[in-house]
Amino acid sequence: MIESFNALWSANFFSRRLFQSVTEVQQELPHFEQVARYRHPWPELGLRTADQLAPDFVPVCLPSNFNQHRAKSLPLTMGFVHFVRFVDLNGSFSILNEPWQLEPERWAGKTIRATLDLAQQQLLVFHQANRQACSLQIAQFDYAPDEPICPLQDCYHRPRPAFWSVAS
Repeated sequence: MIESFNALWSANFFSRRLFQSVTEVQQELPHFEQVARYRHPWPELGLRTADQLAPDFVPVCLPSNFNQHRAKSLPLTMGFVHFVRFVDLNGSFSILNEPWQLEPERWAGKTIRATLDLAQQQLLVFHQANRQACSLQIAQFDYAPDEPICPLQDCYHRPRPAFWSVAS
């Protein structure tokens, strides 16, 4: 789904014209967002629009005075980081420049989701057989970062629906 959105974004927004400034991008963006959310049927979603799938969705934007991204380095923060990866013929995939190994006879050539749980210091690996199936956890690895993990600041706590359903 994300790759489909990236393709839509590239073909229908960013590659459509040469923008001369950030201001021009900001002026055009609302029109693209409107079309992508309310008028574009997504094959991955049964030809529904994003609005039909999640009509109550309200994006959470960073405050206009947000400037942490300008720091030389950002602290690791408790939470989850999701990666979608292709498992190579040897059964390996890479996360943050580190190789990880799965059973090649079972997982080679498959796409997996690897979720880094920083609070538990674990890497959880999931596979979803098809779009209608729940994700199944297929592996779990210890993951000990080389730097401290900070708690999530209160201003970033917000309720979120589960993005991926997981079979229990």
